[in-house]
Amino acid sequence: MTAMKRRRPWIAFFFSLVCPGLGQLYNGSVRWAIGALALSAVVTYLSAVYLFDTFAKLMQALLLGLLIDLFFAVHGWFQAKQLGTVALKPFQRWWIYLGFAILLYGLPGGYGYFIPERFLSFQIPSESMVPTLLVGDRLVADGWAYRNDFPRRGDIIVFDYPRDPSIKYVKRVIGLPGDEVKIVGGELYVNRVLVKAHRTSEPSTVEDGWGVVAYLETLGEVKHQIHRAQPTMFLNYGPVTVPEKSYFVMGDNRDRSSDSRVWGFVPEDAIVGKMKYIYFSWDGEKGGIRWERVSEPVQ
Repeated sequence: MTAMKRRRPWIAFFFSLVCPGLGQLYNGSVRWAIGALALSAVVTYLSAVYLFDTFAKLMQALLLGLLIDLFFAVHGWFQAKQLGTVALKPFQRWWIYLGFAILLYGLPGGYGYFIPERFLSFQIPSESMVPTLLVGDRLVADGWAYRNDFPRRGDIIVFDYPRDPSIKYVKRVIGLPGDEVKIVGGELYVNRVLVKAHRTSEPSTVEDGWGVVAYLETLGEVKHQIHRAQPTMFLNYGPVTVPEKSYFVMGDNRDRSSDSRVWGFVPEDAIVGKMKYIYFSWDGEKGGIRWERVSEPVQ
């Protein structure tokens, strides 16, 4: 006697939220399952290509992905309700869907095994990049930034910490391969040319007993603020020459940053991506969201 079983709509709904098409597979509809998975993969790729350049487009991509997931979840729900009581059979050709799902999501790095992941999320835990990045900032990094390009002076990059690759660091690129970097009297020189830094009109502050002054620095084509202690803790350094396929990086909080001045250069293959946007920022001291920083581009 053939066993009978009723497909439960809530299970189909939940399965499709977990992975597109899994609810349809539960319902025994392999074609719908594979179609949902394929559509999700295509939309993910197209969103990464065309909906990443601005924060607004990024939000559109996330909304589009959410709508697709909800569509297939609801579809799975109604499909399960329409089935009623059915013969209890194994998922028809489940191995086709399973193989496709593993190919896209189950391998190391997920679909990034074949298509490098572009959307990368990080949180800032320290003050080494103040005032550009604050403790509590959550950011999106572009994992495709250097697929066909190289970091430039002034880029803010995320990379594997050379002394412990399991830890991610965020710093600004100061020296490119072959550059000479040195600090003389607290002033930064790249290839024996003084990097211009002018004091801003912001009043000096005190952090942990040290006076801090804000400067506007011009590094390549990038203008950004940095903080320097008074007196500076890094009075003299170098000169050092950046090796091939390596980069010299520093934090914008110049006297409170552990960077290339302390632990050396960043290998090219350790670079994960380039910081792009702030999507959320939490002020731990005030216990509130820094709304003015949400959607800000990182420069």
